[in-house]
Amino acid sequence: MIYSQRDEKWAKIKLGTSNETIGSAGCLVTILAMLFDKTPREVNEILLARDGYFYGNLLNWIRAGEIFGFEYLGKKVYPPVIYPAVAEVRLDGHQHFILLLNKNDVADPWFGDVVAAGIRYKTIINYRHIRIFEAPQKDLAKDFLSILSIFKKHLSAAC
Repeated sequence: MIYSQRDEKWAKIKLGTSNETIGSAGCLVTILAMLFDKTPREVNEILLARDGYFYGNLLNWIRAGEIFGFEYLGKKVYPPVIYPAVAEVRLDGHQHFILLLNKNDVADPWFGDVVAAGIRYKTIINYRHIRIFEAPQKDLAKDFLSILSIFKKHLSAAC
């Protein structure tokens, strides 16, 4: 889901414990919401409850990774090899983050849209490289037993 941090459903909610709001400064919270099937409101609440912020509203990347299931690989000046990734840009002279979906497309939490890379932001200041953990597989033993049961049922019916 692509979200805008300025959506009226959460734009006026305080970001972390600061006086900023999701609408004014919640680009990273909105990016996490897009990545992990939550709303920006939910991500903000989870980060608040689980010590995911520094100094009121600054994202603790390491802690956020533990909470949401990704590894923070650091702040880099070179483009990512693994996607998605986060890029820092300037929006009207202010720090802003966008989500790099692949080499060609970015999701912009300010506008709540997907645009071709380089259309809206000509210069990327730096990148935040992440690696999202794959969802753990279900209990394969249970799946195997279910399949075996179905097979036995059909085998006995055929005889």
